[in-house]
Amino acid sequence: MKTRGAAEAIRAALTAADIRVFYLGQSVDPPAVVIVPPLVTWNLPMSDPSEAQFGLALVVPDDEQMVLTLIDYIQRVGEALDASEHEFSMKQAAPGVFPGNPGELPAYRIQIEVALT
Repeated sequence: MKTRGAAEAIRAALTAADIRVFYLGQSVDPPAVVIVPPLVTWNLPMSDPSEAQFGLALVVPDDEQMVLTLIDYIQRVGEALDASEHEFSMKQAAPGVFPGNPGELPAYRIQIEVALT
C-alpha cells in the first residue's frame, strides 16, 4: 500500500462506521475526524516508504457533553480501524484542541501507524 492509499483506507474505514472525515485544510463539521499529513519512514535509501504515522484529530463541539462525546467517539474510531481489512495500529490518543471556526475545539490527537509494504 502506498501512502496515499493508506490515507484513503483510513478515510474509508471511518466513513464506513458513519464517522465524518475531512483532510486538513477542509472546513470541519464536528464531530469528525481530520486526517493530517503523515510522518513517512524509509528503511532503505532510494526505496518506497516502509511506514507512515498518521496524525488524526477527533474534533467535537465545545459544549457541556464534550468529554463524553470524545470518549464515545474515540471508541468508535478504534473499532472502525480494527474492523478494517488493513493493519492500522492506533498508538495513542491525547486530549487537546483543534483550531476551529470560531476558536479552538475540543479534540483527541490520535497517532496511527501503518505499514506500507
